[in-house]
Amino acid sequence: MRWTILVILALSTPASAGGYLFESIGGASYSGDLSRFGSGAPRLLVGIGVSRGPWAVEGFGGGFAPDLFYIDCYGEECATAATPSLELMQFGIDLRRSWRVLHSTYTKKIGLDFVLHGGPRFFMADLALPGYQGLGIGGGAAIDANFKVVSMFIDFTTDFIELHGEGRTFFGRLPGVQIGMRFGWM
Repeated sequence: MRWTILVILALSTPASAGGYLFESIGGASYSGDLSRFGSGAPRLLVGIGVSRGPWAVEGFGGGFAPDLFYIDCYGEECATAATPSLELMQFGIDLRRSWRVLHSTYTKKIGLDFVLHGGPRFFMADLALPGYQGLGIGGGAAIDANFKVVSMFIDFTTDFIELHGEGRTFFGRLPGVQIGMRFGWM
């Protein structure tokens, strides 16, 4: 029993490590072979991360939802709405490095950070490409307003993907912008 308590205390009190949850909304455009399925789509992401000093590792998932803000069409505008839309699910892991560019005169825990991140991605397609899936790599740069336990960010990203299925391969690039919040100890 004593060993269990000591192990729990040792694992739960690292002075320089913290974890957080984040969520973001944004959009990305479809480039390359994916451009035939529309100009892009809104993107929603949710993730969890662990940080240690300026370094962090994040795992995340979400999707591109082309019909999220769909408005019914009538007449001639329906011709562009008839193009097959592409829905994507995305999962990934990013390694992040942040640099404090501005900080409070009272504490260094509050400030403005510049962040670079990147890592592997896994995508699954639906609607226009059911059953297609593939790997990719992505990364980006963000500006993060950090308030110790809450931060708000704007993130400029690009993902490069390759989707396989039914004897055909699609290559694409997904440049996008995300805005969001992180909750936890940063």
